[in-house]
Amino acid sequence: MSTIAPFPRPSGGSWGYTVTIDDPKVIEKYRAAGFTIYEDGELEELIRKSPMGKREAAALGGFFRAGGKPAEVKGAGLQVTSRLVTRGYIETAESDGKKRQHRITPAGEAEWLRLTKSDDRAGEP
Repeated sequence: MSTIAPFPRPSGGSWGYTVTIDDPKVIEKYRAAGFTIYEDGELEELIRKSPMGKREAAALGGFFRAGGKPAEVKGAGLQVTSRLVTRGYIETAESDGKKRQHRITPAGEAEWLRLTKSDDRAGEP
């Protein structure tokens, strides 16, 4: 299975959504069209190695302020939450069928405290 990212960027992620496909013929069509193809786990590894972006940090702060309760955080869209889940900083908590809610993990709390250097700071890093 491969992941297709349409617009690669220097940080290793992509602009736009990624799609996971397991049909070799379809993968080759995307490759011929200039899309970046990542093998299993390759994109996730790139995400973990890349520095956290401003939107990710802001969303992580929102999950931190929710105190471990399932929450929907402003600015935490599909791409941001996917990257935070990949990093292990949040986890899927509940789903009502349409919207998923997430909660911060202990690793996410530790990262937020590292970014802010204080457990009582409520703003962005």
